[in-house]
Amino acid sequence: MADIKITSMKAQFVKKCDAAACMVMQGVATLENNCAEAVGVQIQLTAYDASGSAVSTDEMWPASARNIPPGSYTFLCTNTSNMRRLPLSA
Repeated sequence: MADIKITSMKAQFVKKCDAAACMVMQGVATLENNCAEAVGVQIQLTAYDASGSAVSTDEMWPASARNIPPGSYTFLCTNTSNMRRLPLSA
């Protein structure tokens, strides 16, 4: 949808598993809703390793069950549903 766009995103791989070397991608993003009314927005978040290979993908609703009003909306994003174990050096 042309009226909805991600305007910024900062994310990094973070070690989340105590027993094994595994990483997840987490960060914060801002999207802009240029629609005249509040809308439900679903995004797909894909994490890539250092070599550029996709290692995890997840779909999420940034505002959960609520609609996002017109304007700027900042949200947390974490990609864990399809997590693949990565070396800590990735």
